Amino acid sequence: MDESKKEILEKEKIYHEKKKARTPIYIVIGVLIIYAFLFTSKLTIPQPITSEDVTALGVEEEYTENRSVTLVSAEYSKDQEIMEIVLNLKNNNYDNVDTYYYALTAMNEKSSKIKIKEIFNEDLFTVIRLEGVKKNYREIEFMLAPKVGDINEISDEMTATVILNKYNVDTVNKINTSKTKTDYLQERLVGMVDQLKDRLERQEDKLQQLKT
Repeated sequence: MDESKKEILEKEKIYHEKKKARTPIYIVIGVLIIYAFLFTSKLTIPQPITSEDVTALGVEEEYTENRSVTLVSAEYSKDQEIMEIVLNLKNNNYDNVDTYYYALTAMNEKSSKIKIKEIFNEDLFTVIRLEGVKKNYREIEFMLAPKVGDINEISDEMTATVILNKYNVDTVNKINTSKTKTDYLQERLVGMVDQLKDRLERQEDKLQQLKT
């Protein structure tokens, strides 16, 4: 065998050895890519919105000792890009702290672009208006905590979370941004009377069932 053939065979041998050495690297890289995709799939693929974790309307939920929140109503106008939330915030402590910090996170859009405005904060109702909620919004986690200290001192245990999506938010043509405190109070009182009527009717139905 002449020298040129030896060189060719030697080069082919070296090439195949290098190729074999590179193969495991390609496998490792492929595995890492697949793992990264699966790990971040919740970020890259929109997750389905369900009614399981959504905050129920009219249900009082205690979030810290002697404090509770009730979602009274929630409306959203696509044209105005406004969401209005009516809450009932109860404080059974004797600390006289009835002011709150507010924050939110929004799925499918930048939370920082949504402005939070407290319209009224009364004994029976608190009205919050979210401005800049885009038409393609999917879900909003609205958080509140009493101003018992500096915002950096507020813990998760002191924070209430209200989850808002299509299952508990009514879509309306227009939200009346000129409503007065009296208007909201009247609506709240009517709603409370309706709730009492519903409870009485349910109790009467139970009594009738027990009699039969």
